[in-house]
Amino acid sequence: MPDYEELARMYRMLRANYEPGISIDREFLRKTARLVQEHTDAVFSGQPTKFYKLDEETLEKILNDNKPDTVKVFNLLKAIRTLVEQESQRSPYLIPIGERAEQIAKAFEERQMTTKETLQQLELLMREGIEGKKAEAKSDLSPEGFAVFWFLKREGIEKAEAAAKKIAGAFEQFPYWERSGEQERGLRIALFKALLEAGVERIAEFTDRIMRMLGRRSN
Repeated sequence: MPDYEELARMYRMLRANYEPGISIDREFLRKTARLVQEHTDAVFSGQPTKFYKLDEETLEKILNDNKPDTVKVFNLLKAIRTLVEQESQRSPYLIPIGERAEQIAKAFEERQMTTKETLQQLELLMREGIEGKKAEAKSDLSPEGFAVFWFLKREGIEKAEAAAKKIAGAFEQFPYWERSGEQERGLRIALFKALLEAGVERIAEFTDRIMRMLGRRSN
């Protein structure tokens, strides 16, 4: 008969190491407990604060590891979360990538996606992050400007770079927008104008998403 107290303890360790802030139902807990029981050596490396690099080597190491796909899902989630925590301050384009990773994790938790589908989606996210890092290194935009450019580019906006430059300037013009109602209004007007000139149709939505992305950077 399995030692449920030990499994519960190990599950809490797994959740703390891989799943911060996500509500997991009982069935997922039972599945994870079985996973932990069967693959304890594979999951726990003894390095809960392991540093990940945003490069192909990190991705390939996780994908090609001789571990079950469920463990690879946990490892990719951990890698993405760690990278967002470590690098989003200087590379805020990673913030939406982290948000999408959480959405994928939730879909996996609620069994809306299979393990294989989840792994594929997380791999695509990681590759987007790697591609973004290379593009950012070649760009002359500020970190804020590049984050806006990457967001608009992903949304299919043709004049993404021109709009990003104007929007980056608007954030510099209104540095206290999160604490000043007057500056927030000024920033919104500037963003509306830049997005309108870029041919964006969902201007209010894009404005909110950009402000939320760069606002989270300072939190």
